[in-house]
Amino acid sequence: MIRFLKKPIPLYFLFVSIASVMLIFFLLFSNNTPAGDLSVIEETPQSCKINLLRLNGFSFVKPLVYAEQESECADYYACKQEIQNL
Repeated sequence: MIRFLKKPIPLYFLFVSIASVMLIFFLLFSNNTPAGDLSVIEETPQSCKINLLRLNGFSFVKPLVYAEQESECADYYACKQEIQNL
């Protein structure tokens, strides 16, 4: 037992605490994603044509790096005309 601030602390508690902190840091800061592993994914929500550039290699997410719209969406053409008329 180690005495710390007038209360004894069991050694196994100290070892378990250190091991859990090391595990948390390992999970947070380990990144096995190779740099530059990008892919272009074409997604078409409704009638708009959009190219999305996403970063691959992660376990649970695909972060969006860049999005480019190829053409204007025909669904909003009437709204665009009304705004231009104003």
